[in-house]
Amino acid sequence: MDSRRLRVRVCLLRDPSVCLWCWELVDPQGAAVESSWDHAWTAYSSREQAQEAGLRRLPEVSCVAPRG
Repeated sequence: MDSRRLRVRVCLLRDPSVCLWCWELVDPQGAAVESSWDHAWTAYSSREQAQEAGLRRLPEVSCVAPRG
C-alpha cells in the first residue's frame, strides 16, 4: 500500500454520550483503510489531537503494509 495515496480523515465517534474524535486513513475512493478506534480503541478529546495522531501514523502504514 502506498501511504502517499492515503489521507487522514477525522471523525466524531458515533456514540452520542461522548464527545471524542478518532482518525481514519482513507484511500483515494474514500474507503477507510485503518482507524484509531477500530484498530486500537484510541480516541482523542479534540479534533486537532486526532488529526495530529493520524498524520503521525500515516508514514508508518507503508512500513507495515504488504507490498503487492
